[in-house]
Amino acid sequence: MTDAHDIDAAMQSVGSSDLQLPPLGFGTGPLGGPTAGIANADADAVLRCAWRSDIRYFDTAPWYGNTQSEHRLGAFLREQPRADYLVTTKVGRVYRRPEQGFDFESSAWHQRWPGGLPFIPHFDYTAAQVYRSYEDSLARLGINRVDGLAIHDLDLRHHRTPQALDRGFEQLTTGGGYQALLDLKRAGEIKAIGAGINLPGLIPRFLEHFDLDYFIVAMPYTLLDQQALAHELPLCRQHDTSVVIGAPFASGILATGAVVLALGVTYWMISRVDPTKPNGDRLGSESPKGVHFAEASKTRLRSFSWGRFS
Repeated sequence: MTDAHDIDAAMQSVGSSDLQLPPLGFGTGPLGGPTAGIANADADAVLRCAWRSDIRYFDTAPWYGNTQSEHRLGAFLREQPRADYLVTTKVGRVYRRPEQGFDFESSAWHQRWPGGLPFIPHFDYTAAQVYRSYEDSLARLGINRVDGLAIHDLDLRHHRTPQALDRGFEQLTTGGGYQALLDLKRAGEIKAIGAGINLPGLIPRFLEHFDLDYFIVAMPYTLLDQQALAHELPLCRQHDTSVVIGAPFASGILATGAVVLALGVTYWMISRVDPTKPNGDRLGSESPKGVHFAEASKTRLRSFSWGRFS
């Protein structure tokens, strides 16, 4: 157990906001069941283990398990004193029940979250839907206040076309989505506004349009692949925007190796870097040499990735 004084001393301010976060948090995407169903008792046991290990910052999103993660996290956090933890969630998707006769079991949403709940997401970053997403998240968590809200998954990986991506940014600007977040912050309902980033290239666009307190940066920055380090992270420093590294172990594969529970998208991501070359040359996605190199040399991916960038 870590001394409470040590935790308080390690807290860091998030941008210029009133929010302070500890150096380590719990990202609850896996509680949504990304590869298989997870028993509620097992999800609860993981959260209790994290709490016993002095984890007090939890990040979630409606997307994780098609709302499953928020339900599970809220069930646990409601047992804890509200002043003892920090929780952030995200906006950009609103959820509805499937229409009558819709085969949810065969849908892309069930395939993406086989352990999730039978609800269908719809992207919408307008003011009205930002407010709805916020209120829905509070209800699912069973907590009447969160510490931060992040704009979620506004990138080509999820929106597929430049036109759809532009539409999302228009919803934040002319559609009032960002203003809604700013109004929530000014009213004291949240302390900080952020954005979740999965791909390189989006941070400059966000900072051009919006005053953000933080980014949650996932795949552009892992222990093996640090594309964001050269330009985008220094740009965050220039704008006094904090960065939460959301996937240092690339959603687990750098800690576990190439096992079934390491997400397929993660396996593809690290396959794009050739660890045998000092400049980290890109590879085709069909040849995961980073994994093969570590396995052939009997080196754990975790140790290999740490050593490569030290």
